[in-house]
Amino acid sequence: MLQLFDASSMIYAWDNYPPGQFPPLWRWMSAQIGSGTFGMPQVAFEEVERRAPDCCNWLRDHKIHRVSTSNDIVQEAFRIKSLLQIEGDTTRRVSTRMTC
Repeated sequence: MLQLFDASSMIYAWDNYPPGQFPPLWRWMSAQIGSGTFGMPQVAFEEVERRAPDCCNWLRDHKIHRVSTSNDIVQEAFRIKSLLQIEGDTTRRVSTRMTC
């Protein structure tokens, strides 16, 4: 089963548990990425790229699987948003092109 990271959790880990200070954590992360257990939505990857370029380079070097946004994913996100009664949230338009 593929488990996905969002941008904030990856950036938090990078900023607070850097590879130079916590090599066992990042070796484990690398192994999880290599085995296909961990991935990241393309949108989150692009956010990491903007906010933490060194982290993005690490993810790219370790070949993290990037999941493109599809219409099904967007519809499910809106369904969950409705169930949680989230209002006033501004959403940005996301490309649904395939990029991996």
